[in-house]
Amino acid sequence: MENRDGLIKSAIKYGLMIGIVQILLALLLYLMGIEYMTKWWVSILIFVLAIILLVTVGKKIRAENGGFISFGNLFVLMLISFVSSMAVATIFNILLYNVIDTNLAQNIEDVTIENMTSMFEGLGMDDDKIEEAMVGMESISEKFTVAGQAITFMWSIVWGAIISSILAAILKKNPNPFEEEEQ
Repeated sequence: MENRDGLIKSAIKYGLMIGIVQILLALLLYLMGIEYMTKWWVSILIFVLAIILLVTVGKKIRAENGGFISFGNLFVLMLISFVSSMAVATIFNILLYNVIDTNLAQNIEDVTIENMTSMFEGLGMDDDKIEEAMVGMESISEKFTVAGQAITFMWSIVWGAIISSILAAILKKNPNPFEEEEQ
């Protein structure tokens, strides 16, 4: 890497920018209503947006490195961006669920249980089967505590490493060793 410190700063900057986008999306969903925060398609849309943003970050970092970057260097820089964005989002989520709206986690749990029950009833399940399927659903709100957010953050690092490795493998670009360097 030609400018290691500069690229690390860029990776952090891009991660903070992605974190701000995540905060804005969370606020938008919060203002639209809890129902949107529990929709499966919203989660998929946010995941796709995150991949698009990470690909953009990978391309920008590669461009800042003269158009070439190895898999290892790009992986590390993309992971730095990912972890930076998740740190910002986690801090915001801790504030949202534990300071701004302390009832939000319970409300999300209630809406999620209601949605799952309706889905199971629509599939023709009887009450005993629904009750059996709902075991453990009452602990959804625990993932929104500070400890729950910390655990989620740690797992996001694992997933971030997997995603960053896949994207770095796709976006890496090594210089052609057979081209003559200009003098």
